[in-house]
Amino acid sequence: MLAPLGVFMNPTILRILVPVDFSAHSEAALHYATALASRLGAALDLLHVVEDPVATLAWSSAIELSGLSERRNALVEEATLHLDRYRSGTTDPGVPTQAVVRIGQPTAVITEYARSVGVDLVVMGTHGQSGLAGMLLGNVAARVVRYAPCPVLTLHTDVIGRVTESPRTALPLTLGYALGHLGTSRE
Repeated sequence: MLAPLGVFMNPTILRILVPVDFSAHSEAALHYATALASRLGAALDLLHVVEDPVATLAWSSAIELSGLSERRNALVEEATLHLDRYRSGTTDPGVPTQAVVRIGQPTAVITEYARSVGVDLVVMGTHGQSGLAGMLLGNVAARVVRYAPCPVLTLHTDVIGRVTESPRTALPLTLGYALGHLGTSRE
């Protein structure tokens, strides 16, 4: 016999995390999350992760080790400005929203942020890569689904057109609909 849904999860969604990489996929996820937050009375956290140039080996021998701290700071400042402009142009002023930039590996930072601030739901776009491209490039969304401390709703490539056209009416945004279509990290 199956236990009631309430035994496994609290269906109250008060804080939604949207990882942002400035792609069309993350913009679609942000539009969807904004509409969902508006309907549920939830707050949004936008998170952009700057990958550490040392960890990703995305630095050349021309950058001296003594300059890495300044390079990291410059990347964070640039990302913060871009995220603030992005937030003001894409979110609903009636939805409490904060934008945060962190340095690190995206999956680890996203899941740790969700855990540390008590996020109830992560909404993120996915590029939908599979096969060799998915294996070589990795899939942040799939890893977040696996390791996140809360449910994760992913928007796939085929949903983007419907969501970006009219995020408030494209999909029925009731709590029952959202909870019925969530992929969870517990699977």
